[in-house]
Amino acid sequence: MLDHHCLRSLPLAFEFLLLCFALFKAIGYWKQNGLRGSRLVLVVITNQILYFTMSVLTFFDLIL
Repeated sequence: MLDHHCLRSLPLAFEFLLLCFALFKAIGYWKQNGLRGSRLVLVVITNQILYFTMSVLTFFDLIL
């Protein structure tokens, strides 16, 4: 049977997967177009990283 901590970590695993997909797409975009002129991609990736960081911190706060 699954532990309640394991069930709480499922959304966190999904968010990590979304972060990996966003980074993968951004790296592909940056390889094609260079780092200049991709302000929107930079903002989206930065926001995704901040969101994931806050989710991890919230998750650990709920566990403790």
